[in-house]
Amino acid sequence: MALDSVPKGGKQSEAKRRTKHYEYLDTVRKRTEETRLEHELWHRAVEEFREAFGKEDKAFKQYRASDHTSALQKADEERDKLYASLRDTIKAYAKFPIAETAPPRRATAEGHQVP
Repeated sequence: MALDSVPKGGKQSEAKRRTKHYEYLDTVRKRTEETRLEHELWHRAVEEFREAFGKEDKAFKQYRASDHTSALQKADEERDKLYASLRDTIKAYAKFPIAETAPPRRATAEGHQVP
């Protein structure tokens, strides 16, 4: 992802901005881990960046989790209500005494059953 692909001062949602920022940092992290330089300052900078990225990773995961948690909870509640309704309907149907409450059928002269 190029930095110039993100519009400056443009209308961009907070979620997209945070996601692009995280993706950019992740790309930088991967490239720093691939680069092998034998210099004390490089190693110190990479360690500091790893710590900072770890904090950013944790914050981003919390942000994404909280972003979808309410929607998931609402969907779970709806599913639970539908399941309970279906279960209760099936139980009621299974216990309903159809034979005892149905009116007796009478036979016609041809032998057909008529309610």
